Amino acid sequence: MSHLADTLFRPSITWLLLFFAILLPTSIGSAQTQVLPVDAAVPYSTDATDATKKIDEQILKGLQQSQLAFAPECSDEEFVRRIYLDLTGRIPTLEQLDQFLSDSNSDKRNRLIDELLTSDTHFEYFAAIFDTMLMGRKDRKIAERRKHGWHDYLKRVFAENRPWNQVVREILLARGEGPQRGHLWFLYERENKHQEIAESVAKSFFGVDIACAQCHDHLVAQEIKQAHYWGLVGFFRRSTNVQTENGIGIAESAIGGFDDYANPLLGTTEKLSLSFLLREDVEEPRPEDPAQQDDNESLYVVVAGEPKVPLFSRREKFVEEIVEDHPLLARAMVNRVWGLLLGRGLVHPIERMDSTQQPSHPELLDWLAEDFRYHGYDIRRLVLAVVRSETYQRSMSTAHASSPDQSFANALAKPLTAEAYLQSLQVGLPFPPLVAESEKWRQLSSQWRKFFPEIIATNDQASMDQALGLTNGPEFQSLLHEAAEVWLMETATLSNEERIQQAFRRLFGRHPEAEEQSHIVAYLDTRSDRAMAAWAQVFWTMVTSAEFRFNH
Repeated sequence: MSHLADTLFRPSITWLLLFFAILLPTSIGSAQTQVLPVDAAVPYSTDATDATKKIDEQILKGLQQSQLAFAPECSDEEFVRRIYLDLTGRIPTLEQLDQFLSDSNSDKRNRLIDELLTSDTHFEYFAAIFDTMLMGRKDRKIAERRKHGWHDYLKRVFAENRPWNQVVREILLARGEGPQRGHLWFLYERENKHQEIAESVAKSFFGVDIACAQCHDHLVAQEIKQAHYWGLVGFFRRSTNVQTENGIGIAESAIGGFDDYANPLLGTTEKLSLSFLLREDVEEPRPEDPAQQDDNESLYVVVAGEPKVPLFSRREKFVEEIVEDHPLLARAMVNRVWGLLLGRGLVHPIERMDSTQQPSHPELLDWLAEDFRYHGYDIRRLVLAVVRSETYQRSMSTAHASSPDQSFANALAKPLTAEAYLQSLQVGLPFPPLVAESEKWRQLSSQWRKFFPEIIATNDQASMDQALGLTNGPEFQSLLHEAAEVWLMETATLSNEERIQQAFRRLFGRHPEAEEQSHIVAYLDTRSDRAMAAWAQVFWTMVTSAEFRFNH
């Protein structure tokens, strides 16, 4: 068997071992991609050569210093599956797989990357992934987010390749733009919970967790002060959800929000200042008695159809004096994209970019962050630089499995996101038409977003919820039986050997090994009187195997 099959997937040995494989840590949409034109105002930059070269130079330098060998380039079969999963959130169809493998052009990998990066499937997937990374899985309000334009806004971000710093400004300034209001949802969904807003802003856009500084200065990351926590809360303290004639809005008061906060460790009380990490405080005159402030129209600018805007807007000051070229803004996004594509951040976990977590390759992170900033916070160019690199395109060779993950000596196996898992099931299994619109599928989707909550996993050990959901979930089992029924009808003229060949290519992108095929044939022969149930079991074994559940 191939080294990958030998490491990840051995259904030919026994069916029962799979359940334990799910429990133990491992070592490791649409059927057609619609290519869309890119907005002419934001040209697609293919000039990422310098960044790609820098990535490989720095990773190789680290390997040489650590005296570590690195894995060879991955095969075309490995690459095509990996790149489809990373950029579109699903495995390739058989047609797409065969088209790529039969292409003899030496530049076919770069051409496929370019095609996927400008596809509607990519925009949809990255919108879904960034929705989860920015908003979390908890109490996920998918229908409301779509209704109020948040998902469409994120999709436009990637379709138009909007500069990331501009996106952050739009989200945090939260000013309405007529019917275009999707960017308001980041603040709106948090329902005036200003501490939750501050903690989310710090993690999402600056890559730091400030929650530990609520009651005192951070005990380990000494650069994170309690003043930074309450200062960030202060920037949003005057913001309130409202309804406008155009839809949802975020109003802002011109007064109030001069809170005091206590430090129980020191037994002191401090006055709030508009403060945040690595920036000078924003000056704001503090009235002698904030409770006596007079809120009147002279403190605002009236905007037709929108909430009035304070002459002194704390949110506006935040985006102009804190967000503008903040040193963590580019670093956090570079680290997030690196983690999404390589399986772990240069700083890991990705939302711990403080002094307690040192980068695995500090010079590379510094360079990529500055390059990202210099080139206008171009997200697509950053993704392009990473996926074209030798570092990204290395094999997950078992010969280098002992190398530390942070060395990037070989490809890391990444657990599929819930989104990618579900989309790949639709591509790989022959479900009945419109199955994705069924109540059963909606229930399965909701369950799996709870079972597989992480986008960039901090470990590759499956949880008990995942194991039980994959083995005993009634919706999942029922859908597998539906797929098996369709499969038997579609392949009625084929032998079991031919069916197995097709199933392996659809789900794994490879042919079965002789041992795998012989064991599955033997199993099917013993269940010939219950062929549908037997094929449902075969499908279950394949799609719950590590080979399918991981992007490798």
